[in-house]
Amino acid sequence: MGNLANDAFKFKSNGLTDQAVYFKNPGEKVIADANFQKMVGDESLVRLKMTNTATGNPTLVPQIIKYDATKKYIGEQQIGGSRQRDKRTQVISFLTAYEAGLVGFDKDINSYRVDGAYANSVIFDGCPDITYGVEKFKRHTAYSNYNDGRADKGYNQDRETYRNLNHISEIDVLGSDGRKYVYGLPVYNTRQVDVSFSINNGDNNTGKSNYDPGTDDTKFNNKGRDNYMQQEEMPAYAHSFLLTALVSPNYVDVTQDGITEDDKGDAVKFNYTKFKKPAEDGVAQQKAGFQWRTPVGNKVASYSEGLKTDIKDDKAHYIYGEREMWHLYSIESKNMIARFYVKNDRRDCRQVTGQEGGLDPNWGMQRLDKVCLYSKADLIKLGADAKPIKTVQFFQSYKLCKNVDNNNGIPDYRGGCSGSTCKDYNTNHGKLTLDSIWIFYNGNKKTAKTRYVFSYPKNNNPAYDYNSNDRWGNYKPVKEVNGSTTTYTNPANLTNADYPYVIQDKTKADKYAAAWRASAAVPDINTVNKNSLYQYVRSPLGPGGDHVDEYAYIYIKLPHAVSTQDETKMKNELLARYFENRKELYMKLAVTMPSKPGIGGSEMIGVYADIEDIGLVKINNVLSNNIAYVKVPYATGGHTAMVQQALQFIRQQLPGKAYPGYDVSENSSSKAVIMALSAMIVSLGAMASGEDKTMQRANLCKNVEANKSFARLTNYDEKYGGGLRVKKVTISDNWNKMTGQYDAIYGQEYNYNTTELINGELATISSGVAAWEPSVGGDENPHREVMKYIDHNKGGPYNLGSIEVPLGETFYPSPTVGYSRVEVLSVNRTNVKNLPTRQVTEFYTTKDFPFKSSCTQLGDPEANVKYDPPKILQVLKIDMKKAVTQSQGFLVEMNDMNGKMKIQATYTATDPDHPVSYTENFYNVQKQSNNTYKFNHYFSTVNAPNGIVT
Repeated sequence: MGNLANDAFKFKSNGLTDQAVYFKNPGEKVIADANFQKMVGDESLVRLKMTNTATGNPTLVPQIIKYDATKKYIGEQQIGGSRQRDKRTQVISFLTAYEAGLVGFDKDINSYRVDGAYANSVIFDGCPDITYGVEKFKRHTAYSNYNDGRADKGYNQDRETYRNLNHISEIDVLGSDGRKYVYGLPVYNTRQVDVSFSINNGDNNTGKSNYDPGTDDTKFNNKGRDNYMQQEEMPAYAHSFLLTALVSPNYVDVTQDGITEDDKGDAVKFNYTKFKKPAEDGVAQQKAGFQWRTPVGNKVASYSEGLKTDIKDDKAHYIYGEREMWHLYSIESKNMIARFYVKNDRRDCRQVTGQEGGLDPNWGMQRLDKVCLYSKADLIKLGADAKPIKTVQFFQSYKLCKNVDNNNGIPDYRGGCSGSTCKDYNTNHGKLTLDSIWIFYNGNKKTAKTRYVFSYPKNNNPAYDYNSNDRWGNYKPVKEVNGSTTTYTNPANLTNADYPYVIQDKTKADKYAAAWRASAAVPDINTVNKNSLYQYVRSPLGPGGDHVDEYAYIYIKLPHAVSTQDETKMKNELLARYFENRKELYMKLAVTMPSKPGIGGSEMIGVYADIEDIGLVKINNVLSNNIAYVKVPYATGGHTAMVQQALQFIRQQLPGKAYPGYDVSENSSSKAVIMALSAMIVSLGAMASGEDKTMQRANLCKNVEANKSFARLTNYDEKYGGGLRVKKVTISDNWNKMTGQYDAIYGQEYNYNTTELINGELATISSGVAAWEPSVGGDENPHREVMKYIDHNKGGPYNLGSIEVPLGETFYPSPTVGYSRVEVLSVNRTNVKNLPTRQVTEFYTTKDFPFKSSCTQLGDPEANVKYDPPKILQVLKIDMKKAVTQSQGFLVEMNDMNGKMKIQATYTATDPDHPVSYTENFYNVQKQSNNTYKFNHYFSTVNAPNGIVT
């Protein structure tokens, strides 16, 4: 197939005035290039045109075919022409390592020393230590004289081979106010290895598995059915760029050597220190700053169960890497300098010893001990005797998230001992926890002028568990043990891997979301956190839904019973609450598979079934108010969607259970041959009567575990997930401690509710809206639907194929929860003389401006062309080519309106309807029929030559 259209989109190199590539702020408000927009079809759905479709060699040409929103043909457009530079109010430019070494803001990369005599010093431009107290690294390793005379110039003696000429080494951001941000320190991940391999066992509860290093994770793997092993190593790359300079519009670099004392104008310099594990006991200094691995444990890998009823497909994987470790050394202005002191006495976040895992107790991330603010004049005059103007001291422990696996368990007697009593700050072996902040002035540590002490809930500090998280990444234990009582969190004692969804019990959801969160700080600042709520279910299958025979009814236990008693209204309420705009029902069925000794169970199979009828079940001629039925039609092939998908699953995913003798690895060689021949005879019989019917007669995939099976319904009620929201913030003036009288409490309370018509009635609901759902547990996403197709070969079974939509989901917004309405009230709003006002702020969300996707139809004859030469040419072997050529276009409509302010108003406490102040932002949009909005890009402008509004 020819592709002439490729030239229109081909990557072009830099020119004198044109950039090959550039960075752009996605939220920047500028006018796009109208000619370029037109060239690519504006916002229409398009596809590339094909020519020579009557031959076996069609060609894509640089021309697009345009369709409207209803996918109706509206015309064609040639691709080509020149393109102007995009207008930008914020210019983001970059330099490669080669370019930065010549013309960069800083020609070298600097590391400020903190070892030995430099541990407590303050190094800055103009001080005596600047010559030897700063190590320099070249921007790249291609210098011919890289090692020549470097010690005399302060260059580090280690050649860093991973900094390549073509890597980005400096990023400059010039804002609309004229200030320039220089990100001149690329921080490298120098090595990353991803390894996956077969294993024979693992623990699905912990999500981990032991393995044999040097065998299982190499080409000599002999585990499982396929002895699988894959290793992928990624070359060194810069994972982040640190801010090294901030300069004002009036700044002038006089000597072209970065920020120094001789420069003009205002500038702020950010200095850093590169850390490496020092040499010890005859072992050379570690080249990598930090060795990391997931999971941390020695000879332990993450476990992937695969199919539950197939023990030979289990896999394990781990990721190992090495990266640089840089910490902020100081922030330096014209007259002041803030010095950051870090220590290597941290007990958690220790590195691993190597690719096999295992903790290195003596090296890891540093701990921020204090920040001191100095006057440069004092440092120049007094040197080491200069006292800091202000000191912020941090006190930490390891009380939260007990027994984290990267804590070395070494006691931390940082406070010293009083006699025989020593306080260990690492008794819980948890994560680094900020306990308090103390602020001193003029170097006087005896009296702290300001102190903040942080409190954490003692009864909500669960231990670390590798597998205790939900689909949003928040804490969710598999089970809770209280004395002799064990309570499982998920239905049917499912693991979080099988049931990643957020628990919809308010008490538990609030508790899990608040785990390890600070609840108060002294002086008395208190916060109350609640789990996020959003609107817009997953429900268990009810009694009777335990067979996947040719029954066409599914019974669903509703999360909430319908409220009315009228039979007609009951069905209307059922449709409005749980099946609104639903033509299909998605189910996740735990279908029982054929078992073998010691190997049984069920597999989770996702099924989309068309809805033929919906209603409430009658029990003893009385209409139930909490059990619904859904009737589904029989699909092509004569089966319901449930049966079709179950039989298709066992054929494709578990052929060894569908066809006895298929898996020859289960038996000895002689027995395997006999079983295979027997399977061939059975297969010949299946060809005559049909494979699906043969499996049905064998009672395969007949039963469903109802307590592990679920159906997705429309969510009319509030749904927990997405993290935390602040409910209340209060401050006490501690008047009681000073006078013995009552304290005064000040603060604000936040209300996130709104009102909406549900089933014809005005209801108060959460204003929370999820921008999108996480991909883990994505079957809970109500916007997930399916495009179906039938794959059927003559003489073979019917396969029901499907593609889940929306298409282009990777372009959709990240999963976050925002609120369309936030009301701020005073905590003291009753029994007071001066009633406080209330602030109401409304925002647009993705409910108002949803992302949309669509694609062109392959039913168009010119988009889906089959070439089959005449039979005579095939017989004579003149033209044997058969081809199918398709051209399809995809459109994803995106926007940045989520979180944009809509209304801000202030109301008195006595008049909730008439604001005393009101601000509303208007956007050029058009309201759609489904209460969503669409942008109108056309508006009146002033014509420059004659000033006429057009």
